[in-house]
Amino acid sequence: MRKRLNVISMKKLIFIFLVFPCLSYSQDSTSRWSLGLAASTDLCYRWLTVQDELSAMKDVFDSLERPKFGYGIGGILGYSINSKNSIQAGLGFSNKGYAIDTLIEARMYDIVYNYNYIEIPFKYIRKIKEVNNFHPFFSIGINTDIFLSQKSNYRLFGLNGRNSFNDNNSISKAIVGTSVSIGFQKIIQSNFIFQFEINMRQWVNPLVQNPSSRYLNSAGFSFAFMRKF
Repeated sequence: MRKRLNVISMKKLIFIFLVFPCLSYSQDSTSRWSLGLAASTDLCYRWLTVQDELSAMKDVFDSLERPKFGYGIGGILGYSINSKNSIQAGLGFSNKGYAIDTLIEARMYDIVYNYNYIEIPFKYIRKIKEVNNFHPFFSIGINTDIFLSQKSNYRLFGLNGRNSFNDNNSISKAIVGTSVSIGFQKIIQSNFIFQFEINMRQWVNPLVQNPSSRYLNSAGFSFAFMRKF
């Protein structure tokens, strides 16, 4: 009899150990917090402002400069305020800049200005309507980018390979920008979230200032995988 009771008690114990984690896992799906990884790629370009007497210089640079591809990667932390509203913050690395096609007098071409930053984004997300576990949304946000380093390079006519140089302009130690985006979230197995968005960013303080001010802008897309916890 005692042996039978021991067997029953053991079965109950095994049942508790097997079922309790499952119950805990299902409860996670109601959590307001989520944590994950995000990556992005975008087309970076610059907006130039100059003093009135240098307007001719602006026209020259506008005709020479072109966008370049940038990228970013980092962590993301989300909090769901309710079923429609949420906020997200992150910390990561990003590469930005712009390019120049050709400087004939200097015999240089394909000149690429690369600027590396620690990126700290923060945004508000408003979901529109759920459709088959898809949650379309729009968002507005603010980005703070702390300057790390720059590594620019170029090609010379008649020579192979790329050469590097330092941008001697006074580069801002931090730039702040605004962002807008549209996208969707997809809930996967209750606890996981896939997020995709198309965004545009405009920085409000210049990358370089005096006598001309260069402001960075970008347009691209990003995606993230998050888990509720």
